[in-house]
Amino acid sequence: KSLSSDMEGEIFKNTVSMKVLDLSYNNIVDLSAPMFKNLERLQTLNLQNNQLSTWRVKVDHMKSIQFINLKQNRLTTFGKEAQMSLTKLFQITNLSIDLSGNQFLCSCDSVHFLEWITGYRNRVVHFNRYECSSTSSHKFNFSDADNSLKLLKKNCKSYLVIYIVTSVAVAIMFSIIFGIFLLKNKWKIRYVIYRFKQRFKTYTGHSIIPQADSPSYEYDIMISYSAKELSFVLTDVIPRLENEAGFQLYIKDRDEPAGISCGEAIMEAIQKSKRVVCLVTKSFLKSTWQDYELNMSRMEAIEDRENLNFVHLIIFPDVCNGSISIQTLDLVRQECFSEYPEEECAFDDFWETLISHIKELNRH
Repeated sequence: KSLSSDMEGEIFKNTVSMKVLDLSYNNIVDLSAPMFKNLERLQTLNLQNNQLSTWRVKVDHMKSIQFINLKQNRLTTFGKEAQMSLTKLFQITNLSIDLSGNQFLCSCDSVHFLEWITGYRNRVVHFNRYECSSTSSHKFNFSDADNSLKLLKKNCKSYLVIYIVTSVAVAIMFSIIFGIFLLKNKWKIRYVIYRFKQRFKTYTGHSIIPQADSPSYEYDIMISYSAKELSFVLTDVIPRLENEAGFQLYIKDRDEPAGISCGEAIMEAIQKSKRVVCLVTKSFLKSTWQDYELNMSRMEAIEDRENLNFVHLIIFPDVCNGSISIQTLDLVRQECFSEYPEEECAFDDFWETLISHIKELNRH
């Protein structure tokens, strides 16, 4: 059985009286932790000139150990468990250890190891001759270990501050970018989430929304309005568009189904309607739910209907004479709007023009 394959320390289980073990020049790459678990009386362990890059062998049970030779290996550091194991032996025995010819890693990650080995330098053979590996990020003079250790700790603190500041700055930057992305795309994200839920309902057979392969709609027009415009809807919109023009309108105060959330009712109405007409007043622009209706209608126009003409704005004088909201700019640029007249004499022409425009759109 080879040393590298012995995970339980079986090779040396019957050599409990051994005092000297010489495994030098064997090209040993690794040794398991319990390799020498039965060698309690061992005094000398020679592992010189091997290929060990990690030391994890348990030795703290060797109460008689005097010398461990790890010269000319590939060790770059000792882990905390290895340090603790050797520290116990340093405290109860006269153990000395030779680590000559190993290229130690001198960096901020190895400060704890360098502090430990410096503290026990009187037990480390030829300590002053040790060198750092060529891949080390910092210089360390083992012949002046105390000052080198102080300098290394100081430099590492500076690096730590830089690392923390940089990390925080990067985190803040990404948070801002992510926040801007969410803010810019919040309506698209909401729309995509709703459509995902809708497709799931379709898959399970619970959706009642018209799908792309069945483009018949329950309503010709969904009217989007704020609560303050309800009287206008009842006295002007319904008589003009429904009674006279024959359009089937969706009026939320009349047609909204019971038992579902307001947001879901809005989305169902949008998708059941051939188009959406928004009565854009100042109270409309201040309303949270009208903002939701307008933006989700825009998303439906862009993502599903692929035509902004799906949404038509009727902009009232109190908005025309003020500032156009940012939500309506793209619709205004695409001329998907009409201005409601201030003079009563122009009302008939306005409604006739709007009805003709909608009928013309429906023919395409």
